[in-house]
Amino acid sequence: MNTEIQRMLAKYPLVSPSSSKDALKEIIQEITLLALSRTDFFTHAAFYGGTALRIFHGLDRFSEDMDFSLQSKNPNFMLEKYLPTIEKELESYGFSLEARIKPKQHISAVPSAFHKGNTLVHMVRILSLPPPVAGIPSNELMKIKIEIDTNPPEGATFEQKCFFRHLKTGLPRTEDLAVPQLKTGIPFKKPGW
Repeated sequence: MNTEIQRMLAKYPLVSPSSSKDALKEIIQEITLLALSRTDFFTHAAFYGGTALRIFHGLDRFSEDMDFSLQSKNPNFMLEKYLPTIEKELESYGFSLEARIKPKQHISAVPSAFHKGNTLVHMVRILSLPPPVAGIPSNELMKIKIEIDTNPPEGATFEQKCFFRHLKTGLPRTEDLAVPQLKTGIPFKKPGW
């Protein structure tokens, strides 16, 4: 098992298949953020919502969705251009997940993508659990949804946060990270809207 993943797993109480799955999903989310930070993604977008609150502020609630918002409107923003970088970063940590855009049935300013991979394979490969794992069907897919609002509300504010507390491979020291750093924020509408 990757030593960075071992270090990350140490903070989780892996007492059941369910808690183990949630731990893997959160680690995948953090690696996704790392991958996106290696691109220009955060010069355009902010990370917000329940997962951001959990990762940055310790909210005691697990969410498998990763919500992002552009800092300014751009209906031509292409989320799919970042998916190969995410897949490659996840592979470097031993994960085998596909990242694909979810086709929309209706016109939407919020494109979505999913990371998908076999849950049991990852529990055996990453957590070193012997198969079968109780309660995990062999065909169960682990899914993490990524959404980005390409038409954010006006007046949103953002704060910059650095989250690389666990991931150390190939990263500069925190004080050496150049702007732009990972931006988080909760876009909001002005009163009266």
